[in-house]
Amino acid sequence: SHFGTTACEMNSFLKKVNRPHVVTIYGYDGSGAITKKSVVKKYRRLFKTISIMVVLCEKVKQRMIALGCDPAKIRIWNMPAGIENYSYKARSHEQSKTTRFIMAARFAEAKGHLYLLEAFSKILKKGHDCRLTLLGYGHHYEMIKKKIFDLNLDSNVTLINNELSGDFSTQYNALLNTHDIFVLPSIQAQDGT
Repeated sequence: SHFGTTACEMNSFLKKVNRPHVVTIYGYDGSGAITKKSVVKKYRRLFKTISIMVVLCEKVKQRMIALGCDPAKIRIWNMPAGIENYSYKARSHEQSKTTRFIMAARFAEAKGHLYLLEAFSKILKKGHDCRLTLLGYGHHYEMIKKKIFDLNLDSNVTLINNELSGDFSTQYNALLNTHDIFVLPSIQAQDGT
């Protein structure tokens, strides 16, 4: 089951079929979800029936242990972006005086786009020649678009919604080769993610 919250909904069925059950916990299900008593109760039942729980990092592992999961069932497996697919390309300041930043992430509160835009606005106000490209998809797209407009960043920020564009890696790699600095802010969202 991908996501602990999904696994909880399947737990009674999987208990009946008596088969090994591997659960992955990678986002909200390992942070915001566990602030809810009803989810914690379901997780404690789930812990008894799962074979293996795969988590993103040590912090999430410790959260699951604190909720009652047997540490022997937990494996840490950070899902990397596959950096071997993005070869290093040396940048030369002689190529352009403009510094180009890029961020590739879901358009979600926890990714911190609004904070990045505030910081980027301050950099521009200091007179630096910069551009920013935001690549992603998600329900905060319109909010980010509005923030760009409100901060008068239209001419310096490119917002790309790649939800229906297909091959992310090819598009991202092409963009990455035309940028200088990758940025990835993050915050704790209101839902705990």
